[in-house]
Amino acid sequence: MAKINQTPERDLVLKKVFNFWKTIDKQIEGIYEKFANVNGKTGKYDVPDELWTQRTRRTNRVLLDWDVIRTNEILQDINNLKLFENGICIEFVNNDFDDKEKSQVLNKLKATLKKELGGDNTVSCIRTVRNIKGDIGGKKVRDYFETNALESKFVKNLIKRKPADVHPNYNHIGNEDWEGKYFFSIKGGSTKSYLSHPKNHPMLFNPASEYANKEVCTDIIFVLSFFAMHCKDLRQYCTHNDLTKLKKDLEAVLKSRNYLGLNLYKYCINHFSMKYSRNILIDPITTENILIEFFGLESIHKIELCHTVPVSRNEFLYDNKLKYILSSARPTNLFWGFRESNLIQQTSTLEQYFNIEKERVNTRNSWRL
Repeated sequence: MAKINQTPERDLVLKKVFNFWKTIDKQIEGIYEKFANVNGKTGKYDVPDELWTQRTRRTNRVLLDWDVIRTNEILQDINNLKLFENGICIEFVNNDFDDKEKSQVLNKLKATLKKELGGDNTVSCIRTVRNIKGDIGGKKVRDYFETNALESKFVKNLIKRKPADVHPNYNHIGNEDWEGKYFFSIKGGSTKSYLSHPKNHPMLFNPASEYANKEVCTDIIFVLSFFAMHCKDLRQYCTHNDLTKLKKDLEAVLKSRNYLGLNLYKYCINHFSMKYSRNILIDPITTENILIEFFGLESIHKIELCHTVPVSRNEFLYDNKLKYILSSARPTNLFWGFRESNLIQQTSTLEQYFNIEKERVNTRNSWRL
């Protein structure tokens, strides 16, 4: 991983940013927690309910579906998988474990990963049988499970947390604090359900799509704070001098950082959230102002973390200069928006959504109402 020369300065600015939000929190309850949770609590996404850690830090151990690796060359290099610093577990779902792949690269990687089944190294793997999208009632997966008599094989070595006397300091970091190889969860319809963990869910993994290392997490806070410090009403809650000084500090650290050749400061000022609104933060979909009071617990307007390229795309990138693996949770993919905008955007990128909306407007204009 590339070293950052200004770590003390970055840490100082990060401290100033959180102190600033803590001060604002005295007037807008919940805003400090909003920013603390940006990296402190992740979503579930594709992780099975029983295996999800229920909102822990982005830096923690992650689970990645083998099917995502199939479509992403960056992840087909074992060295890139090792960049998930606190551990990654590859999930072979249903018959993925046994199927032969179309490429030699994937077959070679799969052979390497199979040796790590239930292992303690940075890159480990498990075998799961569970419901997937498109299999109504779970018929196909149930037939596969029963035909291959997998219950009797799997139940002897289910994944679980290691006992406290063996591994007393459980902390969601690394693959050393869990053991076992198998998990199954087949339910739906009126037929029998098969559940490997009906109770005592192990809760082991974050989704890989939410991963960010410590330095990326810091840059995420810098970017999202810089956006929020351009809320139209923020100066009602702080002094002009305090805000101006902190903005300058943020501007300096943002200008010093590039991701995949894109400077973070330029990303912010050229983002749809600010580019067309004279540096006043807006929701790029509704085009309405985002006020700082909307970040509070009592606001009826719910502000959420949004993604230019949605998480559902499972996009992973590698930065050659920084030597980072980058998920959807990267500073150049995040912005603030209203909850309803998040729902409206769905699986489209932000630009794709704009083009879809443009076509709708053109269609309505053609009606000549």
